[in-house]
Amino acid sequence: MNQIQLKYNMTGVNLLMMLKTLKERLIHNRLEVQREDGYVETELFSFQASAAEDDLARLPHYSPSGLIEFLTLHNGADLFVHLHTVEESDFLV
Repeated sequence: MNQIQLKYNMTGVNLLMMLKTLKERLIHNRLEVQREDGYVETELFSFQASAAEDDLARLPHYSPSGLIEFLTLHNGADLFVHLHTVEESDFLV
């Protein structure tokens, strides 16, 4: 697999598959993650609502399709946020 194919795979279909798989593993926007030192910590995840059609229409024509597909689902996300650094109420659905 060459660099261009690898780059597409990481920004296209595989990215959306990874996002879907991650979301399936979340319980109340939380996931237990094992850290480098071996301890387990609960991380928070938050996904914003989809981007408006007007905003998507303003994207440059050369925007990667994976980015556009992500923005149709979520206009941003907070991933792997430590519980002790935020107010939990900020991440309630």
